Amino acid sequence: MIVAVQGLGVFGIGFSERTAILSLELFKDAVKVALYSGFFGGPRFMSRDKIDFINNWEAERFRETVSTK
Repeated sequence: MIVAVQGLGVFGIGFSERTAILSLELFKDAVKVALYSGFFGGPRFMSRDKIDFINNWEAERFRETVSTK
């Protein structure tokens, strides 16, 4: 979870320090994508079938189990 406090900053909150840090890193990456994609015509979102392909990809399932420990 990400919490933004005006005048103070942006904070990552999670069940562990690792998940909090990961949340903050992912948020910062999302901000970068939002900013820099504007230089190339804006973001282009993946279709549902491409999202499902990645979510069901064996490597993604492994990454998901490893990253939450």
